[in-house]
Amino acid sequence: MRRRGGRFLIMVHPPSPPFFTPLSYPQPPTSLTPPKSELSQIREALNVGPEDQSLWYYHQFLILALTTPSGHPAAAMTASFTQQDRITYLTREIEEIKELLEDYGDVKLIYEALFEYTRALCGLEGREVGEGEKGELRGWLGRLRVLDPMRRGRWEDLGRECGLAGE
Repeated sequence: MRRRGGRFLIMVHPPSPPFFTPLSYPQPPTSLTPPKSELSQIREALNVGPEDQSLWYYHQFLILALTTPSGHPAAAMTASFTQQDRITYLTREIEEIKELLEDYGDVKLIYEALFEYTRALCGLEGREVGEGEKGELRGWLGRLRVLDPMRRGRWEDLGRECGLAGE
């Protein structure tokens, strides 16, 4: 600040350059890497703490990337996956989650994941839910009714949606 003719003149200095110059900002990747390691890491975390809801939400996000059609933005992470890769990964995830039931039969999130992922697998394969799968879905839906009776309406809706109504 300098005094000039009875007034104070405020000198504005040019701002210092930003810490990052425009060329040094991290650039977004041109293609996202497939979630192979992400799935294995989250699966390990689920083995340790399957009652952690946030883990299931992240796992659901990764599975959504697998089951979403290739042109959709949600599938950007798995754009390089073939249809068979998607089916293989989802089948493996379902088998891994079924193993969790041996130790954690009272965790509702496991049954929800199995229910939704089995239906998604049928969609990926372009087929209806088979009779064997319907039996599993009935069993999982029955456990969900017991573990979470406050969502009775939701479980009834899911049953009707899958052709399991009245069972």
